[in-house]
Amino acid sequence: MIRTLLHHLPGFAAVARHASFSKAAEELVLTQAGVSYQIRQLEERLGFPLFIRGHGQPLKLTERGALLLEEYRLAEKSIERTLDMIRVGSERQRIRVTAPVDLGSCYITPRLPQIEARGLIVDLHLSDQPVALVDSRFDLAVRNEPNEERLVHEPLLTSANVLVCSRAYADAHGIPDTVSTLARHRLLLRNAERSHSWGDLLAVAGLELASLADTRVLGNSFALLEGVRAGLGITLLPRYLVAEQIKLGRLLEIPLADAKPAATGFYLSYYPSVTARLWAAVLLDCLASADAV
Repeated sequence: MIRTLLHHLPGFAAVARHASFSKAAEELVLTQAGVSYQIRQLEERLGFPLFIRGHGQPLKLTERGALLLEEYRLAEKSIERTLDMIRVGSERQRIRVTAPVDLGSCYITPRLPQIEARGLIVDLHLSDQPVALVDSRFDLAVRNEPNEERLVHEPLLTSANVLVCSRAYADAHGIPDTVSTLARHRLLLRNAERSHSWGDLLAVAGLELASLADTRVLGNSFALLEGVRAGLGITLLPRYLVAEQIKLGRLLEIPLADAKPAATGFYLSYYPSVTARLWAAVLLDCLASADAV
C-alpha cells in the first residue's frame, strides 16, 4: 500500500504546512487543481479524510491527518540525516543541538572540542524554552524533563544544586542552618510562581514559594549568579555554575541541617533513527563520562 501513497505525501505535507491548496501548489510548481486531485486520491486510498473543509473556514487537519503528517515529517528527517551521513562519509558531520542556557554555556560548551575530536561539529542553540523537535531544525535536545512522547530520552547527567551567598551577605545577615531559618532570609529566585527545586526544599518545613516574605526575581541563572555575588541575597544554583566561585572564596556554600537541595537530571532526547542514535552515543560518551557535576 505504501508504494501507492508515496507519490501523494509531499503534496499532502505542503498543503498541511501552508494550510492552503494554492500556496502548496506554488511551492510544488503545480496547479491548485492538481494538488487537490492528489489529496483526493490520497484520501480515497486511505479511506478517511485528512482535512476538515468548510466554506470560508481555515483548512485544518483531522486527527488522523495530523498523525500522518507527524509520521511523514519524522520519516523525512530520518532520510535527510541518513543522506547527510552518506554524503559526508568519514568526514566530520554537523549536527544541531538545543540545550538549557546555563548547562549549555558552562558545561557543554567547554566539552565541544572533545566532541569534535570524535567527528561531530555541534551547532549549539541555547534556550530555556523546550523546543518541539518534530517541527524544528534541531537533531537532538538536552532537557531536564523527558516529557515529549515519541522521543527517546536517554539519561545524560545529574547536576547537584547548592545554596550560596556572598561573604558580605553572610557577615551582614548570618547564615541559615535549617529550611525554616532560610525562609526568613532574602531569597533570589528565577520564578516567583513555580520552581521544582525551591518547592521541594521549602516543603521540608511545610512552606511554599508564596509564603516567602522577602524575595527578588532574577530571570536566569547568570542574573542570579551576579545578584548573589553582589550580596543581594541567597540563591540556589547548579554546582557547575558556582564551583569555581566557591573554590576561590567569592561565594559560600550553605549546608542545611534538615534538608539538601534536590539534584536536577538532564536527558538527551531525539527521535529514533540510526543516525540520531550514533550521534547520541558520541554526546553521551563525551558529556556523561566527564566528572560528576
